[in-house]
Amino acid sequence: MEKMIKAIFDLEHFEPNTKLERLIQKTENRYHNEISDDDLEFVCAAGDPDASRKAFLEHNGQ
Repeated sequence: MEKMIKAIFDLEHFEPNTKLERLIQKTENRYHNEISDDDLEFVCAAGDPDASRKAFLEHNGQ
């Protein structure tokens, strides 16, 4: 599994990797827009998933 993850995220293989390009296109088509820099403030990549919700609510005065 670790070998597969390294192969997928190896930067040398990003551009010519058609399988990865299809996955990127599929993901972009699914969500239709990018996360703005302001919204990235509320992304919680690790740790308490409720922390980003609390920050969002505080930011919006709720």
